[in-house]
Amino acid sequence: MTISLVVCFATAVFGQRTTGDLEGKVTDPNGAVVRNVSVTLTGVTVGFKRTVQSDDQGDFRIQQIPIGTYKITTAALSGFAAATVENISVTIEKVTTVNVKLGITATTTTVDIAASDVAGVIDPTASKVQTNITPKMIEELPKGTSFNSLLRISPATRQEPLSGGFQVDGASGSENTFLVDGTSVENFRTGVLNGVNNIPIALVSEIQIKTGGFEAEHGGASGAVVSVVTKSGSNGFHGDFGSGFEISRLQPSPRFTVQRFVSSSSSAAAIAANPDFLFGIKQKKDHFANFYPSGTLGGPVLKNHLWFLASYSPQIFQTTRISDFIAPISNANFSTGRFVPAPRIVTGGTTPQPPITYRQTVRNEYAFGRLDAEFFRKFRGGVTYLWNPEIRHGNIPFVSITTSNPVNTTYNGISYPSGEYTLLQGGRNSSNNFTSHFEWTPTSKIVASFRYGRVFQNEKQGNYALQNEPRYVCGGSASAYATIVTGCPGGIGFQNLTTNSVTTRDVSIRNEWSADASYLVNGFGGKHDFKGGYLRGRIVNDVQRGNSGTGTVTLFYGQDYAQAGTGVSLPCVLGSASCIGVGQLSRSGTKGIGKNLYQGLYFQDRWQPTGRLSLNLGVRFEKEYAGDVLAGSAIPSIEFGWGKKIAPRLGGAYDVFGDGKTKIFGSYGFFYDRLKFEMPRGSFGGDFFRVDYFPITAANPTFSFYSPDKILGSFTDPRGGGNPSTTGGLSQLQIDFRIPSN
Repeated sequence: MTISLVVCFATAVFGQRTTGDLEGKVTDPNGAVVRNVSVTLTGVTVGFKRTVQSDDQGDFRIQQIPIGTYKITTAALSGFAAATVENISVTIEKVTTVNVKLGITATTTTVDIAASDVAGVIDPTASKVQTNITPKMIEELPKGTSFNSLLRISPATRQEPLSGGFQVDGASGSENTFLVDGTSVENFRTGVLNGVNNIPIALVSEIQIKTGGFEAEHGGASGAVVSVVTKSGSNGFHGDFGSGFEISRLQPSPRFTVQRFVSSSSSAAAIAANPDFLFGIKQKKDHFANFYPSGTLGGPVLKNHLWFLASYSPQIFQTTRISDFIAPISNANFSTGRFVPAPRIVTGGTTPQPPITYRQTVRNEYAFGRLDAEFFRKFRGGVTYLWNPEIRHGNIPFVSITTSNPVNTTYNGISYPSGEYTLLQGGRNSSNNFTSHFEWTPTSKIVASFRYGRVFQNEKQGNYALQNEPRYVCGGSASAYATIVTGCPGGIGFQNLTTNSVTTRDVSIRNEWSADASYLVNGFGGKHDFKGGYLRGRIVNDVQRGNSGTGTVTLFYGQDYAQAGTGVSLPCVLGSASCIGVGQLSRSGTKGIGKNLYQGLYFQDRWQPTGRLSLNLGVRFEKEYAGDVLAGSAIPSIEFGWGKKIAPRLGGAYDVFGDGKTKIFGSYGFFYDRLKFEMPRGSFGGDFFRVDYFPITAANPTFSFYSPDKILGSFTDPRGGGNPSTTGGLSQLQIDFRIPSN
């Protein structure tokens, strides 16, 4: 049973642990508790070793344990022999319970915990809803090449492309939080998981999906919090090498796509004689070969003190598409009662346009390194570094059967055919992540931890070989091209460039610092696990992208503003010297530097008044300043003080039979969503989006006459737009779409 109250504001997730806890009781063969027994936990698959003493009730607890497989050993005690418990699994944010029964003197006891022994055991103290995908599950379950292929194991999670990725309990993909080794890696602007941070399975040790009832230490989200912990080294050398592949011959062909054709006739009588048609085009299958090589090696640098793990797992996607070009669809294609495509004629010629082959290679690099150290018994730490850029060479601009018109493109003074120019295109999303952690355990009851993470990206995909000049698109009525000398090669559908939106830079840097401490107490009405923490984080975005200096000029020959669907009403009498069509100049882009500061503070107590009842009581305080979001904005910054976002977290769990297999639990809490930069940096920040509307005159029918300079004249783009024709421009109206009423 879970009761939750979700309140959506802007904040960031923090306090995300990448470790688990272990507790238990030491007893003699008759079940009586034994105190002052030295209990040592030693890592089998991870470098870790810690020793604690059982208390007066025979209880022991070890906190902040890296996930992995362990064994417990106890030292011989007067009257009792040493004992060993093996094959213990520790998972993310779960309390693993292991009770140790000592044998009599001179008899060593060894217990091997098999998977069947723990299959039905749960964490009876937890009141949250979460799914842990353990290393054994990752190894045995069918999966893809990246960690998100396993998220549907969580009952509340489903993949939903229409909601931006994975939908959890009805929340969209932008309402989830993704963490790798405790650091948030979702896109700072949209909130969805960046492809470069969808790391390969070869790097993953465990995945946890929290969907409700989080304790106060977690910032949370209105969807899920997905935590990924990477593999680490141990005292034994281990590694794996291999490769996967995916080829088009093993994939199905595309299905028919049903489309609707609306008659291009302009008179009512002609439309009545030529009704709408439904028709289907079956696209051809691409030829592709994807490869997923991987190599991982881990082991000791200095046994029992320093361990390493290194991995290289690139993902290579190679695609070839042959595009066939057909003429724009018209009534003539349905003269037989069914759809019959006509070939597109070569621009400036009389022969059909031959097919063109396009190629693209995308390479996602994943080079990972990790060091973990424990040079002193009470101090432990580690660092990770992930180099994960996405590099794209080539471009595939069209589907396999298209009405588009491939044209030559001049770049650096050389005219390239369409298939050759796209080989020059591509882009790069530079990316790297760094995390570090440090734990101090002064006593068996006190643990303090510190964490720092940095995430860097410069998103410049699709940025190679772009032209920094106006883009022209010829549209309107097909019949107009028979009487108007437009200058558009190939007629309707011509465009001199596929895009001129250039990203000079789009750098985002996220820095997070966090610290927390916990203290175990016996007394005050039961057992208490007090915990508190603080986070400070900052996101900086430096961006300059778009085509605000060049723009896209779209010409609608033979149409007025209404027929062109512009949404404006301006003077234009078709067929007159002053108007043989209309056009619009669209300019958009984003420029500026934005940053925000977020902080969080929490206190919580896991209180066990009895052996079966656990109460999780906590509260969070958060402060957010979404200030300096792309300087120059006329909209004031948004700030939430410490008293604006107070989040109580209350939960309880009861172990029904006391065997850790059945519990009743519930929770209540406030959960604030995290910050997304999309609107602060866009509509509230550095976005520029203006559209100018102008007539096409009979005196100047050719498309190239209508340059942005002629359209704008000496207009200076004041806030709100205006009428550039008053300053010598051709534009009759400029609309500033940054204004909310527009």
